[in-house]
Amino acid sequence: MIGFIALAATLGLVLGQLAAQRPPAPALSSTPLPGADVVTGSLERNPIYAASPLTGECRAPDTARPAFLHAMADCMDRSWQALQATSGLSSGLPTRVFWSEPGRGACGDYPEPDAAAFYCPVNNGIYLGVDEEENAMLLTAILAHEYGHHVQDNAGIGDAAAEREVSTSDEGATLAISRRYELQADCFAGVWFAAVRDSLPVSAEDWQLVLADFARRGDTGDERTHGRGQHGAAWLNGGFRGGRPGHCNTWTAPAAEVD
Repeated sequence: MIGFIALAATLGLVLGQLAAQRPPAPALSSTPLPGADVVTGSLERNPIYAASPLTGECRAPDTARPAFLHAMADCMDRSWQALQATSGLSSGLPTRVFWSEPGRGACGDYPEPDAAAFYCPVNNGIYLGVDEEENAMLLTAILAHEYGHHVQDNAGIGDAAAEREVSTSDEGATLAISRRYELQADCFAGVWFAAVRDSLPVSAEDWQLVLADFARRGDTGDERTHGRGQHGAAWLNGGFRGGRPGHCNTWTAPAAEVD
C-alpha cells in the first residue's frame, strides 16, 4: 500500500509539472496540401501531409507481452498500410523484433546502450525490449513511436533527413534535423492513438499517463537528438488531437517548438 501511495504521489507530481509547463502546442493549424504542391520524398511538402485522418480499430488482448505487442503492431500495420496506399506511398510492413534477451540485429547489438527500443532502417526493423512489468499502454506508445519511424521511411522522410544531415557540417543543424525527425515520430504515434481511441480504448487517464511518460523522456544532456520531453509530449498530443499526419509537419515548425 505504501508503494502504491508513493507511486500515485509521484505520478501526480509529474502530471502537475506537465500541466505547469504547458508544452507549446504544435502547428495544429496545418492543413492538407493540394496534390500539385506535394513532393515525394520531401521533408516539408511530403504527400503524407495531404492524407486523410488515420482510421482503424484495435482491441487490446489480455495476453503476455510478446503476443500483446504483436497484436498492437498488427493494428498499426492495418491503419498505416491503408493510409499509405491511398496516398501513393510505399506501404511495406516493418520487421518486428521483440526481445527479452540481448541479441544482434541488422543495425548491431541490442539493446543499445541508451535505448531499449529503436528503429533500424537497414531491415525496416522495430526493435523493442519486452518488459512484463511495464504498463501496457506505455509499451504501446513506445511501439507506436518506433512505428512512426517506419512510416517516415515509407514516405521517404527517413532518407531525406539523412541526406540533409550529410549535406551539413554544422553540428547544431545536424542535431536540429534529428530532433525534428524524432518529434515527428512522436506525433505520428499520437495520430495512431487517435484512430483507435474508442476501440482500444484510450481513456483520459491512459492518455495522461502516456503524456507524463513522454514528458519524462527526451534530451537532458548536451547531445540533444530527440527534443525536450515537454516537446515530445506536445507533439504526441498534437497528433492525438489532430488525428492526421498533416498535423505532424515538424519540418516547418518554429525552432522553439522542436528544441
